[in-house]
Amino acid sequence: DQIVIQVVDVAPDNVERIAKQVSDILRQQHKLGDRPNDFDVRVPTSVTAEARGISRSVLLLLLGLAGVTALVAVTVVGVVFHQATRARRHEIGLRRAIGAQPSDILWQIWTESLLISLLGGIVGGGIGVAATWALGQWSAVPVLLDPLVLAIPCVLVLLTSLAGLFPARSAARLDPAQALRSTAA
Repeated sequence: DQIVIQVVDVAPDNVERIAKQVSDILRQQHKLGDRPNDFDVRVPTSVTAEARGISRSVLLLLLGLAGVTALVAVTVVGVVFHQATRARRHEIGLRRAIGAQPSDILWQIWTESLLISLLGGIVGGGIGVAATWALGQWSAVPVLLDPLVLAIPCVLVLLTSLAGLFPARSAARLDPAQALRSTAA
């Protein structure tokens, strides 16, 4: 169903001209006249352009999925830390009652959020790099690790640590007496 014509040692400028000549010869051989071609002539540049288009579509799809994943991760971290600070109201109230400043509470909870985010970024980035390396070992297609891709876990760490900042701020603003009273009841 296909005929491959390979022309070697041709200057890149001549490729389109040769493809046009091949197309003209095939039109004459198929006696097409004014009808459209019943064949397709492809040159490496068009195949490369098609491959780039497909790669770009896949990349956009993966970036969209990564964006949704990042949004979910940030939301989950924010909700988990909000629930954790609500569950620790008594501890926070007690610390405030014995003299802890709101900034102490804020830094403690935000540091916990940051450490969990860092751990997740390191583990996730490590798994990604290992998977890319493994794919390169077992694939006939060369696999390259773009250093820009390593910035993604860093951005996610920043976003998830910021998501932990909001519950930390609300915990730092707790009134000690009210926190102790609400948990004792």
